Amino acid sequence: MTNLLLLCLVIFFQVVAFCEPPKDPSHGPLSFSQMIESTRSSVVKIYCETESFPHDHLSDGTGFFVNNDGIVVTANHVITMPDNSQCQRITIALPLHGFKDERGNSISQSFNELKTSVSAVDLAHDIAILKPETNPLGPSYRGGMDIVDMGKRVNIPLFDRASATIDEAPINGGYEIFVSGYPLDQPNLITASGYIATSGAVDFDIHNRVMLDVYWADIRVNPGNSGGPVFSKATGAVVGIVKAVAEAPADLDPQQLGHAYGFDQRSIQEGRPQVHPILYNSGITYIVPSKYIADLLKKSAIPFNEAH
Repeated sequence: MTNLLLLCLVIFFQVVAFCEPPKDPSHGPLSFSQMIESTRSSVVKIYCETESFPHDHLSDGTGFFVNNDGIVVTANHVITMPDNSQCQRITIALPLHGFKDERGNSISQSFNELKTSVSAVDLAHDIAILKPETNPLGPSYRGGMDIVDMGKRVNIPLFDRASATIDEAPINGGYEIFVSGYPLDQPNLITASGYIATSGAVDFDIHNRVMLDVYWADIRVNPGNSGGPVFSKATGAVVGIVKAVAEAPADLDPQQLGHAYGFDQRSIQEGRPQVHPILYNSGITYIVPSKYIADLLKKSAIPFNEAH
């Protein structure tokens, strides 16, 4: 009798398990690839240009939307000219989808560009707030690019656009992060992952300028990543922005002592060649904590999405 009862219970639970509807993955934690897709809509490319040559990019970087008014945050040095004055023309670039025409030819990713103005800066923490001339997150903004393919008019649409969430809470060593941006003047969004390498925010000296309260992260970034969002791998919220990569002097032959040196290209063009150490990307990145982003937004009375 006992064995029969146990057999009935086993059959009952098997039937219940079989009939139970499958779990909706949207209610569970996102995979890393899903997290990247869910955050990419907030990331934009940024150009620093002159009015005389609007397509001659003096520098480029990355930024991100912080609210549905289209307000963008980036690093202040991204929008600064070589003489430390502000760029004459600052443009944000919104990515379009790639396209394959009727002949099978691929059209590489392009952008819609919008001029912006500077709303506020925090020089001490290298943060700038930009306001586009048109709100690209507004319902009336269509964007995209019209082309004619085999006699038919086709619109290549923009990627979805959305604002990021900012988490002001401090983070510690070992916290997993990822960075999405447009390094090395590439047209595609590139993501790298890593973790916070210090036990908390620390001070550092870069180019004889002391900067207080930044994270060091074990994550490789490149020129063009500056100003880009640093996302939490656990929540997808912004926990900081990319400030700079730590560079280290390139060593000579391992059997020799000392470092390799070369000539600075700009000094050669100016007729006063100067020797300097050859540097390489150390893989360590300086990150400005998001609490300073939030402080500047609050000081400027600009609403933003706060993590709870």
